[in-house]
Order: sequence, then structure tokens, then C-alpha cells
Amino acid sequence: MKSKNKFLILPFIVATIVTLIFLAAQIPSAKVNPKHLPVALVNEDGGVMANTIIKNLKENAPDAVEFIEYDSLKEMQEGMTDRNTYGGLVIPATFTEQITAIQTGDTPANLDIYINEGVNTSVATSMEATLKQVVATISTNASAQITVQMQQVADQMGEAVGAKLAQMNAQGSGEGQDLSSMISPVQPKKVALLANPITATVTKVNAVGKLGSVPAALFVPLWMASMIGAVMLYLAGTKRPFENRISMIKFQLVQSLIPIIYGFFAGYLVTWYSTWMLGYEFESFNTVALFASIAVIAFIYMILSVVSWLRLPVLAFFALFIFFGLPLIQLVPEMIPSFYGNYILPWLPIRFLVDGIKEILYFGEGVMNDYTLVLMWIAICGFVLLWVRNLTKKVVTPEE
Repeated sequence: MKSKNKFLILPFIVATIVTLIFLAAQIPSAKVNPKHLPVALVNEDGGVMANTIIKNLKENAPDAVEFIEYDSLKEMQEGMTDRNTYGGLVIPATFTEQITAIQTGDTPANLDIYINEGVNTSVATSMEATLKQVVATISTNASAQITVQMQQVADQMGEAVGAKLAQMNAQGSGEGQDLSSMISPVQPKKVALLANPITATVTKVNAVGKLGSVPAALFVPLWMASMIGAVMLYLAGTKRPFENRISMIKFQLVQSLIPIIYGFFAGYLVTWYSTWMLGYEFESFNTVALFASIAVIAFIYMILSVVSWLRLPVLAFFALFIFFGLPLIQLVPEMIPSFYGNYILPWLPIRFLVDGIKEILYFGEGVMNDYTLVLMWIAICGFVLLWVRNLTKKVVTPEE
């Protein structure tokens, strides 16, 4: 009777666990709260206004942004390549000259905005809008300062002209009695320029072009191919009878080498599908396909070794990685809640696949990058764990 009653309780237990897991997977998307997104500041000018701009930006930075000052444009670009900064604001060396020339010329001053698009396309869009707003605020403040300066110059000119006119009037000449009041601090043609004296030029660094959706398109089929391959290889050896231990080891040897062949097959197949069905045009097809193959090999060894030790039910755990891996494409670490970043993100091997593809497509890296090395170590550890399990298995003879 008790065994029958457990089925009445089981739905409550399953609902508690399943809803907890799937809601945990939604944490990053539901609680997006960007904090301290690194933005580079480079002051190549060194003038009074340029220094004031840098100081004000660092002292009044919003919570979502953290301004980091770099010594040169080259150093900032290296930081973008290393993914240490998502955007940059550069004050060019001629900025002071450009500001000074506004009073006599008709060309606005310019600030340079750099967007590290390869890190994350959605963050790049938000970063561009934020930095443009920063430049607009700087321009508004500069407009007020320039207008005051021009007014002061006009007042001085008015006083000089007024003194001269007073002298003329004292001598009995009434001409130009009110000319001093007609001196305008702003010429009509300069009104638009003074309203917006500083503009911005946007430059995309590590641009994604038409390949911005590649990581999202590849990671699910590659992960599913890895899971399917691992399960099929596991089932092939489950309860398989052997004449003796030698025949079992021979089978296990073949079983442990097939993931390499299967990995190259799946990696090249998925990459080719993406060019055929989705129309992607890679600069180097073989580089992308080879990296995808290494990722599949690593994931197969990892999943196969864990399933060999813990049996098939653990496969549900790996299936959930798909849901927990989606935020890796949509967000950056600074936008992920601390709980997710501390307790879930470090355990997601999919992030090495996603970041590795970005390194190849957007940052100009080759097959052997930092993420490739991590995947190779995952494959080695999985291979070792698999063989430790193989050597401890009992031989199942046909009679048994």
C-alpha cells in the first residue's frame, strides 16, 4: 500500500525540483542588472578641458559603468583584445585646438568612441548608446562654457567700443551712440555649432559583421551531438557479454577511440550545415570546423566518463546545460547575478565552446587558443576517468 502511495507524493517532489531548476536557469535573464561594465578612457590631449572631462567622468560614473584610464590608444586596444574592456572614449591629441577653433571656425570638436563588439553584440549596442549619451552631456557642458567665454570677450569689446563712443559723444558727435549694445556674442551662423560643439566618431573593434549569431547557432547542435554520441557509445557497451577480459579491453579500446572520429565527423558536419542552411561565410572554414570538432571530442569524453560512473539518469543533468548556457551568449559576467556567477557559471563547460568560437571569429585567434587548451584538458581528464572505470568493470560472460 505504501508503494502505491508514493506515486501520490512523487509529483510534488518532481515539481519542486524541476521548477527550481528551470527558474534558476532564468535568473540571469530575469535579473539583468549590469554593474561596473569596464569602459576605457584615453586622454591623448592633456589640456585643461580634456583633464577636466576625464576627472568628471571618473568621479561621476554611473553604477552600470566603471571608467578605467589607459595611457595610450594601443594599450586600450590590447585591453579590448583581452576582453578587459567593452568600450572606450578617446580624447584626441588635437582636442584643445579643436575647441579653441570653434570660436573662430565652423567645425565642431570630435571625440572617438570605440566599441568592443566581439565580446557581446547586445552589450555592444547598449555600450554605444551609453557612450554617445556621455559625449552629448560633455557637449552640452562645453556649449555653456564656450558661450560664457564668448560673452566675456563680447563684453570686453563692448566696453572698449562704449568708451570710444563716449569720447566721440563728448566731442559733440552723436553718431554710433548705441553701437555698443549691438555687439552680439554669437553670430547667427554659429548658433547650431555652439548648441552642439562636440561630436563623436564611433569605431567598431573586433567587429562581428554578419557572424554575430554564430555562437548561438552552433552551441546547441554541437552539445546535442556530443550527448547523443556519448549515450550511444555507453549503450553499446552496456551488458555486452565478453569471452574474457582481453576481449572486453579490446572493445573498450575501440569504444574510447571512436569519440575522436565521431568528434571530427560531428564538428565538420555541423559547421558545414551552418554554411549551407544558415548562409554563414567563414574566413577559414577549417579553423571553425576543427575547433568545433575538438569541443565535441572533449564533451563526449566528459559525458561518457560521467555516465559510465553514475549511469544514464545523470544525462538529465547534462541536458539542462543547454538552458543554463543560453545566458552565456546573451550576457557578460558583469550582467550576471552573483549567485549565478559564483555557483553555476564555473560549472558550465559550454562557455569554453562559446568563448572559443568568439576568439576565432571576432578576435582573429587560430585553432589553438586558450579555450582550446581547456577543452583538450577536459578531454584528457574524461579519457582518464573513463579508463579508470573500464579497468574496474567486471567481465560479463555469455553464460552470465
